[in-house]
Amino acid sequence: MRVLAERPVLATNATGFLIGVAMFGSFLMIPQFAQTPESSGYGFGMTVLQSGMLMVPSSVVMLICGPLAGHLGNRAGFRTVLAAGTIANALSFAVLALAHDTTVQFILANILIGVGISFGFASMANLIVGLVHPSEVGVATGINTIMRTVGGAFGAAVVTVLLTGDTIGGSSIPTEHAYTQAFAISGVISVLALLAALAIPRPRRPEPMPVAQPQPARTLG
Repeated sequence: MRVLAERPVLATNATGFLIGVAMFGSFLMIPQFAQTPESSGYGFGMTVLQSGMLMVPSSVVMLICGPLAGHLGNRAGFRTVLAAGTIANALSFAVLALAHDTTVQFILANILIGVGISFGFASMANLIVGLVHPSEVGVATGINTIMRTVGGAFGAAVVTVLLTGDTIGGSSIPTEHAYTQAFAISGVISVLALLAALAIPRPRRPEPMPVAQPQPARTLG
């Protein structure tokens, strides 16, 4: 618990929790929005299979950006990559909050979500490993995974409350305003995740080794 309370580990876990909230919220909102009948004034009237295919772009992007996150982290630092991932998440929800009339907009948002999730997960694992003692890596990474899972459960609950609390009269179908509000709140949560990522201290650069000065040659008198 002492290690987990230290600022670097605490900030990383807070970022993981907030990413989990936004991520699982998107998994719930996007398919349900796509399946909403067009007679409701919004939605695409998709089947379960079609709405699932709408999520495919994010999965494809994660396969590509996962290894890319490792290369970028080695060059720019995993703290920077984590911050970039939270920015991608925030942009994705901004797109959905402002424009959700076509499937192209949802595909764009899903691509950004894929970038955000892959950058976030790859970075947090590497940050945790570098922040704790080798003997505590297993516990620290496990706690970070739990924080993401708890965040996901929290995000699903928040989205459910928002969507069920504002429905089209007499039905169980959420209003378009409920989705807009949920997308906007998820965007705000992603911004909070960015602030938590920026609170992670930058790793200290190793001090340069002193260079031995050449000794003047002695002359024999």
